[in-house]
Amino acid sequence: LLELLGNPQVESSTTLTEAGGSILDMDFLKQVMEIREEVDFILLSHQGEEKDADKALKPLWEENLNKIEHVCKELSDAFEAGNLEQALQLAGKLQYWNKIDETIREKLNDLE
Repeated sequence: LLELLGNPQVESSTTLTEAGGSILDMDFLKQVMEIREEVDFILLSHQGEEKDADKALKPLWEENLNKIEHVCKELSDAFEAGNLEQALQLAGKLQYWNKIDETIREKLNDLE
């Protein structure tokens, strides 16, 4: 996409963390790890208590949906402004938030 827009800085085989250094900062990655750990902790601490686990996971899921919505808005703004570096960073964040969303939805479905 960057190449099509006249900015071929990143080769297609390059990962998000290899592209010109780290695109996603360590604080963001730490936040993602903490959320994943919280999901795991909720499931471990509520084994056999599906309703309690469901109640504990849903606020996390809703918060994550808000993050996805926010990043999508920022991503749209970045593309409109032609800020491709920011768009690349936001696309990386969106991938992480979407993966967390997928994980939580799977866990919620397993509890039903």
